[in-house]
Amino acid sequence: MSQQPPIKTRIATISDLPDILYIINHSITTSTSDYRYDTIDITIIHSWYEERTKNNEPVLVATIDDRVVGYATYCRFRERIGFQYSVEHSIYCHHDYQGQGIGSLLMKELILFAKKQNMHTIIACIDSKNTNSIVFHKKHGFLNIGQMKEIGYKFGEFLDMTLMQLMLNNN
Repeated sequence: MSQQPPIKTRIATISDLPDILYIINHSITTSTSDYRYDTIDITIIHSWYEERTKNNEPVLVATIDDRVVGYATYCRFRERIGFQYSVEHSIYCHHDYQGQGIGSLLMKELILFAKKQNMHTIIACIDSKNTNSIVFHKKHGFLNIGQMKEIGYKFGEFLDMTLMQLMLNNN
C-alpha cells in the first residue's frame, strides 16, 4: 500500500501562475463556483497576481510532489475604507485532487494569514447549489448569514448566492 506524498502549502510565485490559471479556467468552464463565462489568459492572471501582491493579499498554493493542486487567496471585501478589516476569500482545488484535504489545509493557512494581518472577518460568497462548499465552510466555523436570490446567471439559469462569514476573534 503506497502512501500519498504530503500536501505542502506555501506562498505562490510567478512560476505557479500557469497552474493556477488551469485550475480557475477549469472551474469557469465546468461549474458555477465562478460566475464568469469566458476563460482568462495568462496576462489577466499575471495582473491579478501583481494586484494581490501589491495589496499585501495572500496567494497561497498547495502542492503534492511540487505540482500545484490548489490555491487560496483573499482580497478586501469592498473597496471603501470602512471595509478594511473584512476580506472575501477564494479557494480552488484541481479537479483531480478534490476531497483529499487540500481545501482544508489551504483554509487553515488562509485563516492564520488573515489573523496575522489583523483582519476581523472573512466572507464567502458561494453558489447556493454548491452544497459541498457550504458544508466545507460550516466545518471551518463559517456561519450562513443569508442568501441573495437570482443574483447570478450562468449555464442558462439564474443562480442564488449563499453568504457565509467567519469572525476571526483577534482579541
